Amino acid sequence: MDLLQLEGLRELLFCKQRIQKKIALSYTHGFARKVYLKMIKNIKKLLMYIQFKIDFEDEHITEPNEKNKINIFIQNKLNNIIKNIKNILNKKDTQNMNEPDNVLLFGFVNSGKSTLMNYICNKNISIVTSIKGTTIDIIQKNITIENNTYNLCDCAGVTLNTGLDGINNLELTKLNISERNDTSCPTTTNTHKILEHIGIKKTLKYLTRAVSVIVLLPINNYQKELSYIISILNHNLKKKKKIPHIFICINKCDLADINTYDIIKKKIKKYISTGLYEHIFKKVSKNIFFISSKKGYNVNNFLTYFNQTMEKKKSILLKVNKRTTTTGQDQIGSEQVEEHHYFLPLERHKIFLKESLNHLLFLKKNSHQLDFDIIAEEIRLAIKPLNKIIGKITNETILNKIFETFCIGK
Repeated sequence: MDLLQLEGLRELLFCKQRIQKKIALSYTHGFARKVYLKMIKNIKKLLMYIQFKIDFEDEHITEPNEKNKINIFIQNKLNNIIKNIKNILNKKDTQNMNEPDNVLLFGFVNSGKSTLMNYICNKNISIVTSIKGTTIDIIQKNITIENNTYNLCDCAGVTLNTGLDGINNLELTKLNISERNDTSCPTTTNTHKILEHIGIKKTLKYLTRAVSVIVLLPINNYQKELSYIISILNHNLKKKKKIPHIFICINKCDLADINTYDIIKKKIKKYISTGLYEHIFKKVSKNIFFISSKKGYNVNNFLTYFNQTMEKKKSILLKVNKRTTTTGQDQIGSEQVEEHHYFLPLERHKIFLKESLNHLLFLKKNSHQLDFDIIAEEIRLAIKPLNKIIGKITNETILNKIFETFCIGK
C-alpha cells in the first residue's frame, strides 16, 4: 500500500457523501497514483530532452536558429504540463466535499416554502402562518437524501414591491421617517416592512451563492409570480460564472384539477425558454413537479429526482477517465466493461503542486535566456515536490497516519 492508497483509505472511512466514496476508491484502487505518475513522466521526458541537448552541445555548437526551435519546443511542453497542474489545482480538494451544498427554497411570500421546509425536515423548523412575510431570515437545516447531505435553506419570500436586487433604499428611508415622526404609537407594519426588505436582500445574496435553487410557484398564481421570478433570476445571475441548478415545483397542486397539469407545464416551459437568459435557462431542470407541501403529495418523488440529478451532475464534473476493458480470455463471447474514475486532489497535494508549478512558471518566463544546465536543474526541482505527493510508504508512515486519523489512548 502506498501513501496515496493510505490517504484514500482514510477518506473512505470518513466520507459523508456518496461521491466522496467514489473519489476515495480512485485512491485506494491506484488511479490517483497513475494521475501523478503520468504528470511526473511527462516532466521527465522534457528533462531527458534537455539532458540530450546538453550532451549534444558539448560536441557541437548549436546555431541560434536551432536554439530558437528548441526553445519553442520547450515552451510547448511546459504549457501542456502547466495546464495539467492548473486543472488539478482548480478542482476542489476532497476535504471541502464534506460541506453540504446549499439548497435554497425560493419563491414569493406564502408560496409554501416554510411548509415544504418543515415537511422535508419532518420537524417544525420554520414558522408557518397565513400572514405574509413570516420568514425574514435564512433558516438552515442539514438533510440527508440517500446518503447525500444537503443544507436546506428557507428564506424570506420575494414580493412585487421590492426591486430586482432585493431592497429599495428610498422606500426604507420613507419607512424610517414615517416611524420616527409617529410619536403616538410605534408603527409595527413599517418595522416589519423594513425587516422584510432586509430579509429579501439576504435571500438574493443566497440565490447567487447556492448550488441549487428550488423555485416554488403556487398553482393558483403561477403565471404572475413566474414572470417576476424570471426577471429576478436574469437580474441577479446574468454576470455570474457559476449558475445554480434550478428546479421548478408547482405547489398547492391539490387546489387545481389534475387535467390542467399538462397545459400548465407547457406554459411554464415556454415562459422560461423565452424569458430567461440562455446561460441561465441551461441550468433549469427539464422536469417540472406538481407537489403539495402541506399534504406531502409527490414531494418524495421530487426529492429522489433532485438527489439523482445533483449526484449525476457532480459525477460528470469529477469524472476524469473513461475506458473500456474486455473481460474474458477470448474476444468471442467476451464482455466489455466501462470503467469510470473520479478524482480530486487532497489539500496536501495542492501544496506540492503549487511548489512544482512555481518552478515551471519560472522556466516558461525565462527559458529563452537560460542555459540548458539551469533549465535541467529547474525541471529537477519541479519533479521533487511531485515525488513527495506519491511518497515512500514505511511502517512509521502508516503509524503516523493512524494516530492522525484516530484518537487512540495510551
